[in-house]
Amino acid sequence: MLKYFLIALITAISPVLLIGGCSTTSNNSDISDSPGPDVTNKILYGFTPFPYDLTLEAIDTVHDIILPNSNLYAIHYDRCIPWLEALNDSPFPQWIVDDWNDTKARIPDSHSVYLAIAPTANDRISLAPNCGPDGEDDIQPFPEEFDNARFNDDAVKQAYLNYVLRAVRHYDPAYLNIGIEISEMSLAAPGQWSDFEELYDFVFNAVKAQHPDLQISVSFVLQSLLLDRVANQVKPLLDKSDYIGLSFYPYGSEFGEVQGTPALPDQIPAQWRDPLDFVLSYTNKPIAITETGYTTKDIFLEEAAINFPGDEETQTMYVRDLIQIAKNNNYLFVVWFVPVDYERLLDKLDGHPEFFLIWRNAGLYDENVKPKPAWEEWKKFNE
Repeated sequence: MLKYFLIALITAISPVLLIGGCSTTSNNSDISDSPGPDVTNKILYGFTPFPYDLTLEAIDTVHDIILPNSNLYAIHYDRCIPWLEALNDSPFPQWIVDDWNDTKARIPDSHSVYLAIAPTANDRISLAPNCGPDGEDDIQPFPEEFDNARFNDDAVKQAYLNYVLRAVRHYDPAYLNIGIEISEMSLAAPGQWSDFEELYDFVFNAVKAQHPDLQISVSFVLQSLLLDRVANQVKPLLDKSDYIGLSFYPYGSEFGEVQGTPALPDQIPAQWRDPLDFVLSYTNKPIAITETGYTTKDIFLEEAAINFPGDEETQTMYVRDLIQIAKNNNYLFVVWFVPVDYERLLDKLDGHPEFFLIWRNAGLYDENVKPKPAWEEWKKFNE
C-alpha cells in the first residue's frame, strides 16, 4: 500500500518513531534483549503509534492515548534493510541502534508485541532498498551481492533470515509478519511469487527452529484476496503459516479496483462483513487484522480520480462491528493503524503527494486530538 511512503517520510523526523525502519544486529551490545510477555487466549488489540504532527510532543501524546487502551504494541519496519551488514552479521549504523533501543523502551511490559517487517520495497514487488549509515533518508546503492538479485537468491535468503532473527531477538514478539501486504506481489507480479515463497519457506523454517512458539505469517490485502487468481496463488503459502494476517481498509474499494481487484459491496455494513465472512470460508487459520481503519471525511484524489468515502457514523459502526466479529470468531488481534488524524502533519508538508490524504482522517481522534464517537466503541474491546 502507498501509505508506507508516507510512513517513511514521517519516521525521518525522529529515531523514536516506531513505524518503519531497519532491524538491528544481535551483536550490537547496546541493544537490549529482554523477554516479552506470554501470549494469552484473549483477543489482543492495539495501534501503530502513527504521529499526527512533526513534533516529539505528538509522539508522546499518541502514546498517552494508545497505551492505556490497548494490550498489543504494533511495530512496522518497512523502510530499508542494511543488506550487507545483515548478510555478514556485522554491526548496524548507530542511528538504527538508537532507533531500536528507543522503540523497545516505549513498550510496556503489559503489552504483547506484533512485529511486521518486509523484504520488499514499498511497491511490494522490488527488493527493499539498502539502508545507509546516515539515517533513513540515506539510501545507498545495492552491494554487489544484491544488485539485480531475486528473492530466492542465496544472499537475499541468508541476509533476510539474519535480519528477521535479530528483530525477533530484540523485541521477542508474540506474532511476527515477514511479508507485509505480500498479496500485492501476487496481484501485480505473479511471476515473482514462487521466488518469494522460496524465501518465505527458508526464513519461516529457520526462525521456527529457534523460536518454536513464535506465531509467524505474512499479511494480505483482504480486497486482493477476493480475486480468485490471487487467492489461489497465495493459498499454499498461507497453509504453511500459523495465522492469516489481513490489511483491510473497507472505505478504499475504488483504490483496490484500480489495481485490478473486485469491488467491495456498496452497502454498509456488507462492505466489511462480506469480505470478513469470505475469510472464514477461505481458510481455517486463526485470523489477525494486522492493520485497518476507516476515514471520517470524504476524500477525493483528483489526479487519480478515486473516491474514499467516510463519516463518523460509519466509522463508529465499523469499529463496533469489527470488535464483535473479532470476538465471535476468536481473532488473534486487531491493529488500528492511525490513532489521531494527521492534518497538522500534512499542513507542514508543502507539496506533499496527493495520496497522503488517503489515511489522513482515519484516526479515532480528530485533528484537534479530541476523541471521535468511535473511540467509545474501541474502549469496549476489553469488556
